[in-house]
Amino acid sequence: MVHANDALICCLYNSGMPRLWHPTAAPTRRIDGHLGSSVSPPMPSAHRGWETLALTLGALAALRFVAILLRENAYGIAKYYMADDAFYYFQIARNIATGLGPTFDGVHNTNGFHPLWLLISTGVFAFVQGSMAPLLVLYALQIGMLIGSAFMLFLAFKEFDRLSGAFTVALFLASWHTRKILFAGMESSLAFVIASGLLLLAVRRRSRFFMPASWPEAWGLLALLLALSLARLEAGSLAAAWLCVALVVDARHGSHSRPRILLVGLGLVVAGCAYVAWNLLLVGMALPISGLLKAGGHHSWDSVHAVLLGHRDAFIGLIAPPGGSPLAKWISIAEGSILAVALVACLVRVRRHYPCQVLGLILFLVFAIAFVAVSAFVTNGIWAWYRWPALLAGVLATFSSIHFVLAHLRPVRLALALLAVVTTMAVVPDWYLTLRPHPLADWSPLRGMVMDETVRFIREEIPPGERIGGVSNGIFTYFCGRQIENLEGLANGAAFYRARRDPTAYAAYLRENRIRWIIFHAWSSDDRAYRFKAYVPTSQIDRVYDLDSHYHLDLRRNAFFPDRPHGASLSEPNVYFVRLKP
Repeated sequence: MVHANDALICCLYNSGMPRLWHPTAAPTRRIDGHLGSSVSPPMPSAHRGWETLALTLGALAALRFVAILLRENAYGIAKYYMADDAFYYFQIARNIATGLGPTFDGVHNTNGFHPLWLLISTGVFAFVQGSMAPLLVLYALQIGMLIGSAFMLFLAFKEFDRLSGAFTVALFLASWHTRKILFAGMESSLAFVIASGLLLLAVRRRSRFFMPASWPEAWGLLALLLALSLARLEAGSLAAAWLCVALVVDARHGSHSRPRILLVGLGLVVAGCAYVAWNLLLVGMALPISGLLKAGGHHSWDSVHAVLLGHRDAFIGLIAPPGGSPLAKWISIAEGSILAVALVACLVRVRRHYPCQVLGLILFLVFAIAFVAVSAFVTNGIWAWYRWPALLAGVLATFSSIHFVLAHLRPVRLALALLAVVTTMAVVPDWYLTLRPHPLADWSPLRGMVMDETVRFIREEIPPGERIGGVSNGIFTYFCGRQIENLEGLANGAAFYRARRDPTAYAAYLRENRIRWIIFHAWSSDDRAYRFKAYVPTSQIDRVYDLDSHYHLDLRRNAFFPDRPHGASLSEPNVYFVRLKP
């Protein structure tokens, strides 16, 4: 069998993409049918300077993450860069480290998390004292994983075209989408770095990626596939797909690796059974409560369309246009089409001329498509951290497109100069967003003084002995020092999951658990009405406070309408504190 690496080189360099220089020496075919080792000739000296420029731009882009760590404290980074859901992880990890067990509110056990990132977070809280220092360590870990992903992607790309790979990685590090998806405190950075490592193995190991040649290789593959599955549970589908493809490929080539492939499969099955058993023991349900709640909701076409657009934006994220103007939307459609065509053309050539040699690449792309479909039609995964598979596919497509441009646009120096200008322009915007003062409009869901005053209200107005429930309450729960129950069910137990199915049962659940306060934010009057209906039993309301009126913040003016005064009615955006009857 021809190695996957050589096949992909043939795909990129012989299928309508004239090469800038030959990436590998002519391979030597051995008697057993495998290609012999090949040695890449040195890069032309004229291109070394351009590669250095691209990598320098990538390093400059990466430095803004260091600037964030140096410029902000742990609380500031939480407010302006982290996802609210990240603090479901951090609050649970802190509770485990202090001996309370896997609980968000200090009362109910929960399995509403992906295990590997929680395990890492718990380790940090166990060895780093305090509330702020562990956060800085976790932020730094995410930056390390992001830069590590870029490094492994470059190692994979340089097998085919170092120069295109260098510019692709520079764009990856510069992209706002990369920061939004992979520097949010969520499991996405961990899943992305493991997936990048697997992609590198698929390129370097070639046929051995599906047919491990030794037991250590099989154990290594098992460790990576299992780690990816535990980092993001849906990624278990990639591990299952790998197993199926490996058995088919190995059967076509004599079944020499079957015992080692079966070892990987057995390890994955045992780990899956152990995870289900742990869930049953912990909360009495086989699957995560958060996943069941998301999958059980209603998904309208509008919500599906919004999710698909979000993943589309991640796919074109390395070269996405700024803003939401009609022109930017048309540019996004064109860019998405071009990148998709580049990938499809590559896969068609592979299928026609080298049908089995780049199955690793195809595996990742099919997984990305499947992950997007699950996000859109099952879990309503609209948030940024769901989009890492689309981002990975976009990185691959961007590499193919850059290589095509450099191979066809003449003179080559003009193409390289244009690419350098585009990359430089990509580095600047997110540096600006990093260094500028943070406006209140950055909140999502709680930023700036909204976050500050929400924590203040909890500390000053809610007696310490009264239990609180909250919606999107990860970040303010962590920083207010109270154990607050999550009323969305994202970090809750089985009893809450059953109660959410019936409004009457939900009201009874609140009474039984002595919830006296409910806290939530709203973006508009419609959003406020929805949240009152979904989370606040009308018959139990004693009094409603809102952050804007209580502290005279003028949130509407400060957030979105600086020249328009708000009326007599409560302004949005806003945060509401509902006190329930005893």
